[in-house]
Amino acid sequence: MEQLEAFFKFETLPKTIRLDSGTIVPDVEAFVKLNMDRLRDSDLANPVNAGRLDRLRKLKGLLANA
Repeated sequence: MEQLEAFFKFETLPKTIRLDSGTIVPDVEAFVKLNMDRLRDSDLANPVNAGRLDRLRKLKGLLANA
């Protein structure tokens, strides 16, 4: 979590992004904030939270390779 927080804190975020063929994030800043807030003090083993974490990692990978 700390690595993701540090990455997104300093990364310039696009307005929108396609995570995969079926997922478009229309407001990347809101997406990051919402998911980070929900994960901050949550059980990461929970399947819903694990999905949020996976999507944030996927977003980080896309931005880092751009």
